Amino acid sequence: MSDPQTLARQVGETMFAVDVASKDTMGMALLACEPGRAVMRMEVKALHLNGHQICHGGFIFTLADSTFAFACNSYNKNTVAAGCSIEFLKPGRCADLRRARADPEWAPRHLRHEGHQPAWRSHRPVPWQKCTDPRHSDP
Repeated sequence: MSDPQTLARQVGETMFAVDVASKDTMGMALLACEPGRAVMRMEVKALHLNGHQICHGGFIFTLADSTFAFACNSYNKNTVAAGCSIEFLKPGRCADLRRARADPEWAPRHLRHEGHQPAWRSHRPVPWQKCTDPRHSDP
């Protein structure tokens, strides 16, 4: 059996290879998949813009949700989110690079998506998503 790092990387690569929604439809890139953690990136393109010419919130949510999925499944156990919430703090513009990070160390029972930080113009946090990991429950 492989070590946890290798297993997580292999799970991420295998999932991403057939993830038509994230890879092909959304144009996301899987930057890292480690045990319980993942990092993904998406460039905001014209097809992601709404009537206000900013990135539609559904696309930002999809980036966060996909990142969460890779983190949760990195242990090679099929997992889906039990619930999510998101706060939009700043709009995304065309050509912005959005980055999402799922990391359970941010909170013990939630995986949070770091507000799509660097690699875009302002280098300030944007949306933040909190997804309940079904493996953890309230006390």
